[in-house]
Amino acid sequence: MPENIRRVEATDVSDLAEAMAELGVTVAGISGLPANRLIAAAVVSRPEVNGLVCECRGEIAGFLVCISNWKQFWLKFLARHPVFLFKVVANRLFKANLKRRSPAPSTEGASQDGGNKIYWEDSSLAISKTLYVGVRETYRGLGLGKLLYQRMFEELHKQGISRLDARIAGDNEGSQKLHASVGFKVVKRGRDAIFLSRSIED
Repeated sequence: MPENIRRVEATDVSDLAEAMAELGVTVAGISGLPANRLIAAAVVSRPEVNGLVCECRGEIAGFLVCISNWKQFWLKFLARHPVFLFKVVANRLFKANLKRRSPAPSTEGASQDGGNKIYWEDSSLAISKTLYVGVRETYRGLGLGKLLYQRMFEELHKQGISRLDARIAGDNEGSQKLHASVGFKVVKRGRDAIFLSRSIED
């Protein structure tokens, strides 16, 4: 069982980056420890980012990172790291001939309470997006992902955030079960991914 679930601190950056790299986390399509270090540092330095870690046996067993106002976050993040921006642009140009993976195109939406439409592109201080959620293989099956989300809902509610969106791989059954267990609803199923959303006011 987890020893502690807490907010990410500056002293966690290196360990968090290593945990992300171990799980194959990509940052704007770029993989590797250097990219993971950049995003891990942003978790503790940017006010629009909420990061939690779960500790077991004195190490990071799992993590959950969410960002609010995601469009502004990425604009500022890439502007602060021009070399990384170059890598992102080069990578996207290389893959330009592939169809863009988007489970929730801007022309599609879904009704929620009051008939409001939900779009993945929605971006504001009241809407947060799950950027990364992961549990190291050694600690899977202990319910750590669910515990991380439950704590995150509390954190986001305190900040006045009313909605949390997530986008997961369509073939990741474990992630689908996790998100369903903590109240996420499917907004749209795409070719490669699923767009989900959950009201924080629930």
